[in-house]
Amino acid sequence: MLPLEFSDALIQQLRGIQGEQTLVEFPDSVAAENDAVVVCSFLTTVYLTLDGRVLEVDLLEENAIPVVLVEPNDIWRALTVAARSFQSQELLDLLPRRHESGTDCPQCQALRWIQFGDQKQPSDKPGTVVCPQCHGLGWV
Repeated sequence: MLPLEFSDALIQQLRGIQGEQTLVEFPDSVAAENDAVVVCSFLTTVYLTLDGRVLEVDLLEENAIPVVLVEPNDIWRALTVAARSFQSQELLDLLPRRHESGTDCPQCQALRWIQFGDQKQPSDKPGTVVCPQCHGLGWV
């Protein structure tokens, strides 16, 4: 599964995102040192490197170093978030195809995401997280 194989077109798209992130966000040394884009950041920051690795840095840990994620579930979640954030079908296409015996995920109804809470966020969208049961595949 690792490293992920990106097409030239996807690498170009990610390079464009790198440029945008550099312009609008504070400098990120991990992204710069690893030729990566920031996928998401909350208690950890997840990165997608242009050579196909998924990295994570624990923001609660002082002087934390990037860890390469190798567990499929972690990689699937990162790809699902990146695909939505960067509006990239090609990133979703890197997820495993449904097996013949696979069924729609009962928790997210094959949507990859679950909604939480009744209140709307400032963006006027309900809070969502990658489905914890299927890890963004949409099937089990």
